[in-house]
Amino acid sequence: MATEEQEMSEPNEIRIRMLPAVIFAIIHVIALAYALFFGDTLLQFMVGAIIVPLSVLIALTFWWMLNTSIPVRQRYAMVVVGVLSLAWIIITHPLTSGGFPFLIVVLPIINIGSVLVLLATAKQPWERRRKSLITLMSGAAILLTAIRVDGSRGDETPIMSFRWTATPEEKVAAELVAAAEKNEIAVLASTISNSDWPSFRGVEMDSRVKDVTFAPWGEEGPNELWRQSIGLGWSSFTVVGDYFFTQEQRGESELVVCYEANTGKQVWANSQSVRFDEAHGAGPRATPTFHKGKLYVQGAMGALQCLDASSGEVIWKRELTEDAEVKVPAWGFSSSPLITNDKVISFAGGANGKSVLAYSLDTGEPAWEAGDGTHSYSSVHLATIDNVPQLLIPSNFGIQSFAPDTGALLWEEQIAAFADSARCVQPVMLPEDDFLFTDEIGTRRFEIIHTDGAWIVKKAWENKKFRPSFNDTVVHNGFAYGFDGRAFVCVDIATGERQWKSGRYGGQVLLLPDMDNLLVLTDKGVVILIEATPEEHREITRFKALDGKTWNHPVIANGKLFVRNSEEVACFELAASEKSQPSPS
Repeated sequence: MATEEQEMSEPNEIRIRMLPAVIFAIIHVIALAYALFFGDTLLQFMVGAIIVPLSVLIALTFWWMLNTSIPVRQRYAMVVVGVLSLAWIIITHPLTSGGFPFLIVVLPIINIGSVLVLLATAKQPWERRRKSLITLMSGAAILLTAIRVDGSRGDETPIMSFRWTATPEEKVAAELVAAAEKNEIAVLASTISNSDWPSFRGVEMDSRVKDVTFAPWGEEGPNELWRQSIGLGWSSFTVVGDYFFTQEQRGESELVVCYEANTGKQVWANSQSVRFDEAHGAGPRATPTFHKGKLYVQGAMGALQCLDASSGEVIWKRELTEDAEVKVPAWGFSSSPLITNDKVISFAGGANGKSVLAYSLDTGEPAWEAGDGTHSYSSVHLATIDNVPQLLIPSNFGIQSFAPDTGALLWEEQIAAFADSARCVQPVMLPEDDFLFTDEIGTRRFEIIHTDGAWIVKKAWENKKFRPSFNDTVVHNGFAYGFDGRAFVCVDIATGERQWKSGRYGGQVLLLPDMDNLLVLTDKGVVILIEATPEEHREITRFKALDGKTWNHPVIANGKLFVRNSEEVACFELAASEKSQPSPS
C-alpha cells in the first residue's frame, strides 16, 4: 500500500471523478436561479437559495471524502479548512443580525467556486489544485470580512456594503438629531374628517381609500411636495388634518414623531431610550392610532403609550412585558393599537389568557385580558358579524374572536402555522359576514354562522396558490387583490379561483374604489397604479418613489400620497381628475 508521501509525489495517480460534483453545482445554479427569478413565496426562496445549496454543500463534502485516490489526511484537512472558513464568515456576519441572507452569497462561492477551481486546474499538478482550493476558501473568508450586511431586501437578498462606509442610519444621524431639538404644538381639529387616515390601514383597517379620485400621473410621476431622511422603522402613517404621525428609531432612541403634512417639518417628538434591532432591520413596527386629540402608540420593546397628539406629552404608559409577563418577541411588539368604545386594545402574546390586552382609554388601567395566541405580527381587527361587534386576532393559534367590552371568547378556529411562523396579515372581511384568513400556507374563506347564541366556523374554500406572507389584501366587486408571495394576483372570493397572476414585485396595496384602481407600493419603492379588474393585470402608470427596501404601508389622505421606508419619507400631491374638479360657476 502506497504511503501518503508516495501518493503526493505521484500526482498522476490522483484521479478525481468530477461528474458528480459538476451535477451538484448545476443543481445549485438551477435552484438559485429559480429562487431569484421565479420563486414567489418565502418558502420557495428559502428552498432554492438556502436549503438546496446547503444540501449541495453536504453532498459535495461526501463526494470529496469518497474520492479515495486523494490521501486521507488531505481529504480531512480540506474539510477542516472549509469548516473553519465558513465558521469565520458566520462569526463575522452573525445569522441573528442580518448574516442569514449572506449565505446566498457565501454558498455559491464555496459550492460552485470549488467545482470551477477543480475544473480550471484539471491539467495542473495535484498540489497546485489543492492549494487553489485552500486559497479559494480561506481567501473568500478573509475578503468577505470587509463586507457588512445591513439586513435583507424585500426578496430576502442581503443588503451589503463595505464595513468602512457609513450606514444609512449614520449618514442621517446628525440631521435627525438636529431636527429633534425643538418641539412645537400641532393645532389639531377636535374631530377627524372623511379624508383623514387615523389608524393603521385606515378607519376600518381595510386599506380602502374612500371618496378619492385623481388623475393618473405622467412619466415623471406626481408632483413631489417634499422629501427627507427619516429614522429606522416599519411603521406606517396616521394623518389628521395638516399633520401626520409615525414611529422611528434614531440611534438609541425610539420616537413617535409629528410632522407637518405640507412641508415635512418636524413639529414634536416623543422619545424613549430604547432600541429594538433584529436581522430584518431596527426600529418600531406599529402605526400610531389617533382618537379625540390623543395618540395611542405601541413601541417595539413593549411600551404602550397614550400621548397628547398636539404636544407629544405622555398621558399614561403601560409595559406589555410586565402586564402580559412576556419577553420582547423576536420581531418586536408589532400590533397597532385598536380603539373601540372606551378601550384601547393590543396584542401582547402572553400565555395563560394574556394574549390580547385591553386598557381604559383615559387612564390606561387594565380592562380585560384574553386569548391563546403567543405570537403574531398582526393587529387586533374590529369586525361586525351578524350585527355583533367583535375583535379578531390572527396568531400562531389560528384566529380567535372576542367581545370588545369583556374579552369573552365568541368563537375560534385553530389553524397550524407553517413552521410556527408569525401571522403577519389582517383578516379580510367580506360583505356576507365571511372573512378571508391568509398566511404562507394559503388563503381560506370561512363562513361564520350564528344561530341560537352559538357560533359555528365553516371553511368554504381554500386556495394554496394565494399565499400572502407580509402583504395585506383588498377586496373590490367580488374579487380579492393581493400577493402570492411576491407575485400580484386576483382571486374570485366566491370560489377561491385565481383569475390572473402577474407582476413579481412584492409590497403593499391600497384600494381606490371610486376609480376602480389599486395603488401598489413595491418593496423596492416603486408606486404602481393598476386597474382593479378580474380580466387581466393592467398597469396604468408607475414611478420610482423611494430608494431601498420598502415594507411600510403607503397612505393617501387629504389629496396627498405619503410613502416611507427605513431611510426616507416623501409626500406627493395627487392631481384632481377632471370629473372631480368643481364645475365653473
